[in-house]
Formats: sequence, C-alpha cells, structure tokens
Amino acid sequence: MESFKDRSLYIRFIVYFFELYVFYSLEQSTFLNIGEFSAKPMLVVLCFSAIAVFENEITGMIFGIVSGIFLDMIFGVPIGLCAVLLCFLGYVIGVITTYFIKPNLFVFWSISAVTVFVVLLLRFLFFYVLKSVGGLSFVFGKIFLPIMIYSAVTAPVVFLFNRCIYFSKNTGGEKNKKINNF
Repeated sequence: MESFKDRSLYIRFIVYFFELYVFYSLEQSTFLNIGEFSAKPMLVVLCFSAIAVFENEITGMIFGIVSGIFLDMIFGVPIGLCAVLLCFLGYVIGVITTYFIKPNLFVFWSISAVTVFVVLLLRFLFFYVLKSVGGLSFVFGKIFLPIMIYSAVTAPVVFLFNRCIYFSKNTGGEKNKKINNF
C-alpha cells in the first residue's frame, strides 16, 4: 500500500502540471495583453519559480524541463534551449531554498525576478542582438521592460496560489518541507 507521502507527491505533481498548462494557455492568449506593445507576464516562468522554491532540486529540474519546453514553443527557439536553462536554474533554486533559505514572498520575488530577467535576456540576445536588429534600446525599453514589470506585479499572486497548493491539507506539503513562513 502506498504511503501518504507518496500519494501527496503525486497529487502535487498533477496539480503543478495542470497549473503549468493553464498558465501556458493564458500566456498564449490575448487575454492578458496590456499596453501598446502587448506586454504579458511570464506566467510559465513564475509558475516554474514557485514550484522550484517550494519543492526540492530534483522536482525543480523536472519542472524546469517541462517549463522550458513550453517556453521554447512560445518563443519559437530550438527545442531544448530554454529547457536546459530552466533545468539548471531549477536545480540551483531547489538547492538554495531547500538547504539555505526559507521560502517566503521576498525570496520568491527576488528569485522570480532574476529568473524572468535571465530568460528575457536570453530571448533578447537570440532574437535581437545576434540578428543585428537596430534600435536595441528601444526594443529593450518598450517591450522587455514592461514584461519584467508586469511579471513582477503578478508574482505575488502566483506565489500565494502555489503556497496554498503546497501547504494544503490534502497534499502533505506541510509535513514534508519547510516552516510555513510568509
């Protein structure tokens, strides 16, 4: 018979996969567009960051690969580029938050800001700098900066949602991990 800990891990994985799919769908839709350049929050990256903050490094790597594949499809880059990057970041975030730092809103906010910045910097490099597009400061200031700001504004909502998933009674997160620290 399966133990409660194993069942709770499966339940959380299913909920996390469903959440990633819903955020991927929202990021692809035009529902969240604001501004004249259609800035959208990077919900897939925020969801990945929240999962990596609450879970261990192996889970962070698994969801980093899945989130990276979603981002590769969104950006139209060769499959695997963002997957490898987020797999590495998932491991690093998982180690940091499992062994060194208790996860709270400020920690998540700073980790997600760095993760969004790295992903957008990679996108900026491959789509604009390497293709020698003119007006790089305009592109960065009018397209990428609003995306970073919008992602930073929506990050607490994603954090609180994932915190509720992790510390809910039915998933056993409160028994497996860190102190419930806001």
